[in-house]
Amino acid sequence: MVGIVLITLGKAIMQSHLYYHFAVFGFNLSNTLSLLIYEKSLKYPALCEKKYSVSQIINYSQVDAQRMTNMGSQLTSVLYTPLQIILGIWLMYSYIGVSFAAGMMVMVLMIIFTFFIAKQISKVN
Repeated sequence: MVGIVLITLGKAIMQSHLYYHFAVFGFNLSNTLSLLIYEKSLKYPALCEKKYSVSQIINYSQVDAQRMTNMGSQLTSVLYTPLQIILGIWLMYSYIGVSFAAGMMVMVLMIIFTFFIAKQISKVN
């Protein structure tokens, strides 16, 4: 029981550490993107077609910068999800045996069913 608590505590600490570093990565990416856009808009104002005003450029860059900031925290999900799925399948196989495949098939069928129902609801709306 103590081992499970220690493993869970270690996992929480490592996951928080990883989230922190990816959030910092997102902020750095966001700031770099904003800096490059501002620098380019100041460097080449005469070459612009005046298609966009300065305020529109700033607005677009801030929206894109916010997306980059969010990408840093979402990148951890992209890295963790396949690992958790593989680990979960392996644990189910090791504890239950081959019979876990029936439960997996039910879950896959329910996901497909939910997808088609959601498409039908979106067509109605």
